Amino acid sequence: MSIRRRIFLVLLIFWTSVGLVAGTVELLYPGASHVKLNMVPVEGLTAFWTAVVAGALPGLIFGALGWGIASLFQVPAKAPARNP
Repeated sequence: MSIRRRIFLVLLIFWTSVGLVAGTVELLYPGASHVKLNMVPVEGLTAFWTAVVAGALPGLIFGALGWGIASLFQVPAKAPARNP
């Protein structure tokens, strides 16, 4: 696995897990975390999926940024010389 893919996956998994934890807390203990959809507090599975998606979006954005930064600094492998 390349370093770019690893950075992308680590950031995506981290931010998605943050949303997953917030959604799970809202399911188990309603009112313990504040999940809003269009500025209206939501409960149940709506709150769970809202929190997961709200965590996955920054994961995709920061993962793509990390991928791009890593590819800027990664040295491409030289192709072997071909014999004519």
